[in-house]
Amino acid sequence: MSLTLENVGSAVASDTRVHLASTNADLRFGQAAEDSRYVGPWEPGQERTVSYVVTATEAARAYQYSFQVSTTFEDDRGRTVTTKPETVGVTPLPDLDFAVRDVSSNLAVGEEATIRGTLVNDGDVAARNAVVTLSTPSRTVALSESTYPVGDLEPGASAPFAFDVAVAPTAEDGPRSFSLLVAYEDDDGDAVTSDSIHLRRQVAPQPDRLELRPVNATFGVDTSNRLTVEVTNVGDEPLTDVQARLAPQPPFSSEAPTSYVARLEPGETVRMAFELTVSEDAVESDHAVAVNVTADTPDDRTVLTGPHLVPVTIAEESNPAGQEGILIAAVVVVAVVIGAGYWWLRQ
Repeated sequence: MSLTLENVGSAVASDTRVHLASTNADLRFGQAAEDSRYVGPWEPGQERTVSYVVTATEAARAYQYSFQVSTTFEDDRGRTVTTKPETVGVTPLPDLDFAVRDVSSNLAVGEEATIRGTLVNDGDVAARNAVVTLSTPSRTVALSESTYPVGDLEPGASAPFAFDVAVAPTAEDGPRSFSLLVAYEDDDGDAVTSDSIHLRRQVAPQPDRLELRPVNATFGVDTSNRLTVEVTNVGDEPLTDVQARLAPQPPFSSEAPTSYVARLEPGETVRMAFELTVSEDAVESDHAVAVNVTADTPDDRTVLTGPHLVPVTIAEESNPAGQEGILIAAVVVVAVVIGAGYWWLRQ
């Protein structure tokens, strides 16, 4: 709220303060009923503009309210003077109400999705340069962008909005809450933010898209191996740019943890290979190695499936060829010893 006042006296007013008091509890200066502004020296005939932050309660209506304005200053004789209060009228702008309609989403665990809707200006005044902001307290749902500009909205007008979101593969299916705010400029160019509009959207379970099966998954201790996994598209749509990545944990590690396939049709099976190292500290046991897979769908969405747990067995490495080598070496050594003894006896 801004007031423009003029010094109509014939002398300079020094150390001037302008006091403004509300006469109705529906309009307040924060929690106070009055406020003041310091303007200092004021020349005769000079106009000064002072501004106040006035809050209208929910009970306020769009009709005229009265305020009392007065000034306190020192005159040219050093006396403190307080002017008689004058009444000014203020009419709050009508409350701008927004509605959200036609909300749709396809949220699922491990999937990228879009929340769409229509914002409607249900108020009596225009909203200029309106921007929709969406937020969620969920830690497993991430928005790629949290704001969506919809521009000017006249009373009764509507505009679509859309937010791209990603649901983590570790998320649980179930409901999620979202809050929507509208920031806009009123007719005076002041920035205004609407009340929150609450949305509730459902996150579906992760769809079955891929099935993974190990082809060779028994390895010895302290070995570097080729782990081959069959990957089958069990969904009903083709997948492109399929990339699988191992997420090994001790006693496993990998120097080549990724494998790529350009396209995988529904029902098609391909083999993807990885390097898997078993540490020297490993013991004979059964394990599972996690594999995460990303792929693109026909509608240009990137999906993440996994972690898929691929069973891997650490077993004692059998090496018949090695044992035969040891036996042959032993026979050669014995033969050499016998030959040397025979030669010595001949001497």
